[in-house]
Amino acid sequence: MSLDDLLRKKRLITQVLWFGIAMSIALLDQMSKGFFIDFLSDQSVYSVFPGFNLQLAYNKGIAFSLGHQSTLPLSTVILIINIALSLVIAHWLYQAKTSLVERVALSAILGGALGNLCDRLLLGKVVDFIDVYWQEWHWPTFNVADSFITAGVCLYLYWLFFHPDATSEKKL
Repeated sequence: MSLDDLLRKKRLITQVLWFGIAMSIALLDQMSKGFFIDFLSDQSVYSVFPGFNLQLAYNKGIAFSLGHQSTLPLSTVILIINIALSLVIAHWLYQAKTSLVERVALSAILGGALGNLCDRLLLGKVVDFIDVYWQEWHWPTFNVADSFITAGVCLYLYWLFFHPDATSEKKL
């Protein structure tokens, strides 16, 4: 086996690992949504502790319930954008010139995007159930996928802004 063959094999294993992480995140998201659809009725609120409730909600819009009362054409546009962004992120993750931190971030974003994409394809809306609040103010209800997307974006932005020499780091 030549050195080129070994490098190609290592690259393939690395790519399978990162896509596997993304798929695991999507699966975790879908399992949590399935559990809470069964556990919570449409109108119930389960108080976990002050500032944190579990409450079933459905979102036809985008992040933070923007456009949640959308019509069919807007829902279709959102679905197409979700698919396109997932493909772009998957391609970006596939590239060999990304660092470890970038791959962690991109896997989290892709996994979350795929979790929400499954909802849009199967239900026509996204299942949300995490309700965080302070006194009377409630943050828009969200889910596990949204959490991974947010964490991935924050990690990527941190890396981008605070590691300007990141391109010289060791690449996977």
